[in-house]
Amino acid sequence: MLLIPRLIRSGCGCGATSALRTAARRHLSSLPPYTILPMPALSPTMTQGNLATWKVKEGEEFGAGDVIAEVETDKATVDYEVVDEGVLAKILVAEGTSDIKVGDPLAVVVDDVASVAAFKDFTLSAIKGTGPGGRVIAADVTEAPAKEAEKAAAAPAAAAPPPAAAAEYIDLPNSQIRKVTAQRMLENKNGNPHYYVTMEIGMDELIAMRKKTNELLEAKISVNDFIVKACAKALMEVPVCNSSWNAEYIRQYSAADISVAVNTEKGLLTPIVFGADSKSIAQISADIKSLAGKAKDNKLKPEEFLGGTFTVSNLGMMGVKQFTAIINAPQACILAVGGTEKKVVPNEGPNAGTVPFVTKSVMLVSLSSDHRVVDGVLAATWLQAFKKYVENPLLLLL
Repeated sequence: MLLIPRLIRSGCGCGATSALRTAARRHLSSLPPYTILPMPALSPTMTQGNLATWKVKEGEEFGAGDVIAEVETDKATVDYEVVDEGVLAKILVAEGTSDIKVGDPLAVVVDDVASVAAFKDFTLSAIKGTGPGGRVIAADVTEAPAKEAEKAAAAPAAAAPPPAAAAEYIDLPNSQIRKVTAQRMLENKNGNPHYYVTMEIGMDELIAMRKKTNELLEAKISVNDFIVKACAKALMEVPVCNSSWNAEYIRQYSAADISVAVNTEKGLLTPIVFGADSKSIAQISADIKSLAGKAKDNKLKPEEFLGGTFTVSNLGMMGVKQFTAIINAPQACILAVGGTEKKVVPNEGPNAGTVPFVTKSVMLVSLSSDHRVVDGVLAATWLQAFKKYVENPLLLLL
């Protein structure tokens, strides 16, 4: 029997499955035949994960296609599905365990229920494989108790823990999502030459169109939906902003796959509206609502958040006037969107003689760009295109 984990309807290809097939190998010992179930790589960027819950108990049988556990990856909680039948003989990692490296043992699987009892006291966590490629061989299993005893005898006595500090603070454990986000934010900020260009955008026409649209539609369209569409249109005009950096080349994408920043309890996620340039505003709105709901429920699939060609981060609804955002590498640009506010400006209309000043709605946006890909003039050109579409929202319907 060979046990292979896989993603349900995922975008992971045969390469990930092949690696897991190698990891899930049959070991030989005096014990009944068994297979070690490893921590799977459930996304291309995953190096470690958390074991959220076991769906199968020790001694229980499972069949092909069953979900045996839920694993928290760097971006979501994903079902761990198997493609063959077996019996879960021994759980090696308890629910709630964090930072398990890909390939580390999670459980022991056998062919039949009669073999389960033999694994009652089985552990693998302390055994180091000495076979080819680090494989665990029979000698490793039989000699492990003696090696552990020698190691324990040679180890120095552990120092007493320091006295507990006064309860003046609380330590909140970092989720896997927040750990990975923190690591990548640091790498992106330090590894990419950021610069920022800010522009003021008139919002009166878009606000009026949104009001009329929502009077006609049952589903309500947000300002952010219009912004995503305007970004997609501008990317088609200035495609260099729809690119990513590579040491040997700059990859320019033909479609605008726009990542939308979503805040969740466990950290920041960026689900993707694929092909936003070819979708209507209503379709974009439906996509964002669906993806945001999945993100907050921790149910995003890897193919729904991995990739993207450009990112939008909108804090306007939080009352933020202006901010700058860190590029979501390898993307070349991210747009930081502030809130809309009223502003008194000189009246340039035909009644300026009698009404010298008028009030208009304006929004500040800041484009963060990777200077290796996008020069300052090109960033400004993209913002001009974006401004054109937002201030003339009928163009978004064409």
